[in-house]
Amino acid sequence: PGFWAGALAPVNELTAYNVRASMRRVEGDTSDIGLVFDWKDWDNFYYLVADPGDRWFGVAKVVAGNTSIVVPRTDATEIQPGKFTNRLRIDRNGSELGVSINGSRLVTVQEDAVEGVVRAGVYMEADALAPAVIRYDDFEIWRLEPGQPQNSARGVTGAPAAHGSGKSFDATLNWEKD
Repeated sequence: PGFWAGALAPVNELTAYNVRASMRRVEGDTSDIGLVFDWKDWDNFYYLVADPGDRWFGVAKVVAGNTSIVVPRTDATEIQPGKFTNRLRIDRNGSELGVSINGSRLVTVQEDAVEGVVRAGVYMEADALAPAVIRYDDFEIWRLEPGQPQNSARGVTGAPAAHGSGKSFDATLNWEKD
């Protein structure tokens, strides 16, 4: 088992939005990257996880503290290996949930939308014995037009709900044993 961390920004009460960020490993060959979305609290949220080392992704949800799989671990050659930059994107449009990586739509599933004020952000996971540094760039949250199909990972519909204006930041997980 490892450790994970997330940094969040408000999405407000949007049910049609996308969240995206570019990210890459700086240190740590076993760390995972991803996005957190539809976050209400640390017992109720969704997350996309991608492993640049083994080139796979998956989506899970946590409800009342219990984790279940939405999209099982799926191999994806679209994921750039190792320490190359990957652009991850989640499209949430009502009950439609789409995952895109590096401009390619990899999967679309139907999953009930979370009502009320939610947050979205970035995600990282690392092995307990291996410190990790992940570089996040161009974190953005965009409002989408409700009911519009999001068949393409290219182009932006709507106006920004919140975004990082091209800002960059590093996140570090570094654990020491007692």
